[in-house]
Amino acid sequence: PFINYEGMYDECYYDCRAGIQPKRAHRFCFHCGEGAHWPVSCQLLQSWLTTVDKHVKEVERDGDGDVNEVSHKLWLKANTKPCPKCKAPIEKNDGCNHVTCVNPHCNHEFCWICQQDWNLHSTSTGGFFRCNRWVDQGEEHQYYDKAPAPEELVTPTDEDLSDPRRMRSIYGTAMHETRAKRRRARETARFIHHYQRYSAHSDSMELEGKMFDSCSERLKPTVLAAIEFSGDDNFNFGGKGLSFVFDAFTELRECRSVLKYSYALSYFRYTGARKRSQRRKLAESLAFEQMQSELEMLTEQMSDLVGRQQIRATQSQILYMTLTAAQKRRDFSSFMMRVLAKDVSQSNESSNNGEVEEEEGNDENNANREDRWQMLRGMGLPRTA
Repeated sequence: PFINYEGMYDECYYDCRAGIQPKRAHRFCFHCGEGAHWPVSCQLLQSWLTTVDKHVKEVERDGDGDVNEVSHKLWLKANTKPCPKCKAPIEKNDGCNHVTCVNPHCNHEFCWICQQDWNLHSTSTGGFFRCNRWVDQGEEHQYYDKAPAPEELVTPTDEDLSDPRRMRSIYGTAMHETRAKRRRARETARFIHHYQRYSAHSDSMELEGKMFDSCSERLKPTVLAAIEFSGDDNFNFGGKGLSFVFDAFTELRECRSVLKYSYALSYFRYTGARKRSQRRKLAESLAFEQMQSELEMLTEQMSDLVGRQQIRATQSQILYMTLTAAQKRRDFSSFMMRVLAKDVSQSNESSNNGEVEEEEGNDENNANREDRWQMLRGMGLPRTA
């Protein structure tokens, strides 16, 4: 009778008069020692944290770390270039590489490709429409395109520049730069989408945790009013005390944790490809997003009920939302468990047959096969032979 929602022994959990904050379990991953991070594996979690650090570290340096500010700076980095003279961010909105800074105090004219003064360009560099000047783009080309070795560098011929199929593959040309920039902007937008939601659930979980820690103290007036209204000295909310509120906060933390790390999983697993060979993955991603969306809706509704200074629902409403959210969370976790177990099964079958199956656009999952198996083993699933 004294077992709380997390399975811990707590004598005061079901006594509304105790006024004592209930015990909370310390949740951590037994494999890596970090906080609970289902449904991502330990190795995938480290990959995600590395990705976040790589994208955020530079733009966060001069700010306060606010996720909206970071997202704004990431967008500027992916979609704009600084004016070589005044450093004002400029977004290219036309096809011509002859760019004029819109800063009224600057009006500097330069080449979008090589960032040099436009007066350096003539017919030998492609004039107003393309630039074949070699530019070492530093970290950008290391991230998106491998720069050719000096001995491999070839100045494009007129024939190359007249054929878009050749020009888009020649490093340093306008078309190549445009394709690289578009890919960079698309990848940054995708990262921002996942990072914003990952951070939002993390922030909400922290705030709701603080609300939970002060729950008993905040509800004292409500408890005293309920006892006085009932006229029963033994009144205890149907013998359950405030356990229904504690249960709701605990389930809310579980849902937030699953949702938070589900965005880290989807960032690596669902890359947005729509090729015919990935139809199964497309169907899987649609099902994943549907269940993720449903769990988010229920989580936000439950947070609106209990995650405030004043409780905004009846006991029965809170109990119903807690049970509904818990069931949806279990359904979502079961779905992800089946997906990961199927990956392990297919990988083992390929290994047993002496085949190495590489799924296009999904190298991360193939590389983490053994790590996924360790995670599944920890959840009690047998390894498929």
